[in-house]
Amino acid sequence: MKNILMSSILVLSGWTGHAFAQPKNSFEGELRKQSNRIELARSRGVVTPKEYEKLIKEQQAIRNAIVKAQRDGYIDAKEAKGIRGKLDRSRNRLKKYKTNNEY
Repeated sequence: MKNILMSSILVLSGWTGHAFAQPKNSFEGELRKQSNRIELARSRGVVTPKEYEKLIKEQQAIRNAIVKAQRDGYIDAKEAKGIRGKLDRSRNRLKKYKTNNEY
């Protein structure tokens, strides 16, 4: 009885953990979200055209880094850390541009 109870607890916890798990390196999804935020900021007039162009170039550089890292079919820890840093800097730059009140 004890073994059955423990087995069922382990199975259920495995299923719920799997349901909430995300891929370790879901960079494409995060890049897509950032691109959407940039487009929204541009359409609302929150960022200047020059800032928008800088952000778009940065997004392309991140996309290139992801493609380069995926060439061998595996993104190692060093590559993942570099891409994560680029995504974080991009997010912070967008936040800065949205609140700097330059027009």
